[in-house]
Amino acid sequence: MEYWNRNNIKLDKITLKMINDNSSAFTSFKAGEIDVVDITEQSDRLQTDKNKTGIKSYNVGVTQYISFNNEDPVLMNKNIRKAMSYALDREALTQKILYDGSKKALGFVNPVISGIDRTFRDEAGELFKDNDLYNAKILFAKGLAELKLTKVPEIKILIDDKETSKRDAQAIQEMWRKKLGLEVEIQAMPFDAMMEKMMGKDYQLALLMWTADFNDPTAFLDIFSTESFFNVAYYKNADFDSLLEKAELERDEKERIKMLIEAEKKVMEDMAVCPVYFLFQSYAVNNKVKGFVRGSSPIQDFDFYWTYIE
Repeated sequence: MEYWNRNNIKLDKITLKMINDNSSAFTSFKAGEIDVVDITEQSDRLQTDKNKTGIKSYNVGVTQYISFNNEDPVLMNKNIRKAMSYALDREALTQKILYDGSKKALGFVNPVISGIDRTFRDEAGELFKDNDLYNAKILFAKGLAELKLTKVPEIKILIDDKETSKRDAQAIQEMWRKKLGLEVEIQAMPFDAMMEKMMGKDYQLALLMWTADFNDPTAFLDIFSTESFFNVAYYKNADFDSLLEKAELERDEKERIKMLIEAEKKVMEDMAVCPVYFLFQSYAVNNKVKGFVRGSSPIQDFDFYWTYIE
């Protein structure tokens, strides 16, 4: 072996097992056949907690959000979009329904992204309030008046056919019904069919996820550029576009980050999309495994560099 740091690597071999069924994987973990397993069901997490097995969660770098079609006759109204966002109780969704460590998203750029001295999310701060029902009702009424409507026609939300998407959509649907009297129909379909509708502007709402392939705020913010292929919200803001263009040319990193913070604020002030939560993954680790790291960067999952068996 010629690796320069080989004397500090403790493991001789790593065996990865492909187990497609989550319940089978958890059974193998309980039997001691594997040392690390993802936790996907609340029942598994509760059982793991009860047995005091090492359970952890990490940010996988994904922001779940609701895309608004900003060209829809109703959703083109900023106050309606903001009311729908403010009415969501993200804390209840993440703590009582997901129960996997996920955190409420009060901005779009995921906390795994670096800023200057802290994460970009810490430096930009929270850009709106969670479960702000008072302002949600005021904005909803204002939006209806601007649209000359007494009631919003039933709206449809597209979701993919995963069980987790159905779970989240049903919770969101119920929040809008109870808090705003807004009826939203859920339409589940394969993701490719979803994208075909969205690319053709044939949709109103869609439950989506976005992640970065490099550690920079622009990996999240670029999708709101007017010319971006990924701008399926059909959001247009000349000031936002100008900030992105200036940031791209700015050589002073502190000034560049300030511009990007201002750019994200514009997107959230317009509520071009509705952030819901930052996705975390829970996993259990055999207590004999030490130094194992997951999610050590926005694009890296497993890191065995420091891992050893006690």
